[in-house]
Amino acid sequence: MPVPSMPLTPLSRLCALFEEVAGDAIARAVGEGGCVFRTRGIIGDWTQKKTFWNNVYYGVDLSEGGRVISVDLPYEVIQSGDIRPGSLVDVIGTPSVHLKKSVVLFKLHIHAACVITPPASAAPRYEAGRSIAGTVNHLKEIGFRRIAFPKRVEGVSVIHSKSRSANVFADFSNELAGRNVRLEPLPVSMTDPAAITRTIEAATGNVIVLIRGGGDEGDFLTFQDESVVRALARKAAHRVTGLGHSANLTYADIVADFCTTTPASAGAYVREQLARTYGARQEEVQEAERQAVLIRDLKRSNLKLLLLAVALAGFIVYWGFIR
Repeated sequence: MPVPSMPLTPLSRLCALFEEVAGDAIARAVGEGGCVFRTRGIIGDWTQKKTFWNNVYYGVDLSEGGRVISVDLPYEVIQSGDIRPGSLVDVIGTPSVHLKKSVVLFKLHIHAACVITPPASAAPRYEAGRSIAGTVNHLKEIGFRRIAFPKRVEGVSVIHSKSRSANVFADFSNELAGRNVRLEPLPVSMTDPAAITRTIEAATGNVIVLIRGGGDEGDFLTFQDESVVRALARKAAHRVTGLGHSANLTYADIVADFCTTTPASAGAYVREQLARTYGARQEEVQEAERQAVLIRDLKRSNLKLLLLAVALAGFIVYWGFIR
């Protein structure tokens, strides 16, 4: 029988209290992300995830022996480790704890990963007109390397849809309003791999941007085509993709130096890099001017010392002649 004098705690408050106590205890146990774990398991298919933000795939499964944990997988880790869905990977990460509807969620934020065993089937998710299964594996053989954003941008080549109904070039260029940079618009059919390949090869800018406005899953087959991927990998320019998708990672995204999900965010990235490089150039100019002033002052000081030495020598000679 309930004791009348005892205060009543609503069930919702009791659940919240339990969650708060459990959350504090678990957070203290893992050091609130201060500790680092190394583990291994089969990585899930992050390309199916809708939660791609800040270049991180959230809630990807990592499994071993029937046990599964959730991990946050940064895109840069995918690129640097050549991680593919279904691979057995060795990972290093920091833990975090979340409570959702009275359920404790343990997550691992991955900082580094390497492949121990590739997936049993290396077949790509998309099947283009010809086989591209070996494209990524052979990128090093064709001279693929990362290219940093240039200190001086000679031009930005923007490959976009030639359809009049597509406003992707405007979405991109609006982000660069006020920036003094040469834009080279290169409209092309986004469903013609051969045309895109020729356009990539003909682009003259040292920054090349490949953008489109999204679409159905089949619309991204073009960016899985071997000729497109190889042309982009070989291009001696900083490569940016904004293909209007968040759930699908194409091979063009993998070989790009920076990939994002929309044309506008690709423009924002280029704008930020231009501002950064402009600031660096201004610092270089100021430092050069400062060095020039120091050299000029040093020359003046040396000239004064030379004149003083000549005058002193002349005085000594004159004084010796008088005597």
